[in-house]
Amino acid sequence: ELAAIRARIHAVIAPNADDPHATEARFEPMRAIMTASGNLVCQLIARALLAQFAPRMAALEGWVSVDMVRYRRVTRRLDAALAARDTDAVRAIFQSLSTLTREAARQAFAAMRANSKPTPRRVNS
Repeated sequence: ELAAIRARIHAVIAPNADDPHATEARFEPMRAIMTASGNLVCQLIARALLAQFAPRMAALEGWVSVDMVRYRRVTRRLDAALAARDTDAVRAIFQSLSTLTREAARQAFAAMRANSKPTPRRVNS
């Protein structure tokens, strides 16, 4: 399982994986880690979050801008921590990835709001 997780990480940090809009691909390593964890609570939370977020990913796809240099740096650290089986480092790196994801989502929503026209609301008389 660890080899499969690391293979998903390598696919995301590969030189030809520069598309900053490949949101779903960036979730694959995390999804694989959650599934392989054997922690039922963690798996249920991950599935619920992904089920809630997945439908919204398509709508944000054109607005998401990820700092790929920073993302690759953090993801390479994750790969090294997994190779070393360093759970403390993996936990800390998850925090960094979570921060990057939140920042990208906030920026996407802000860009979408700034560039969208308000829809007139119908008022019942």
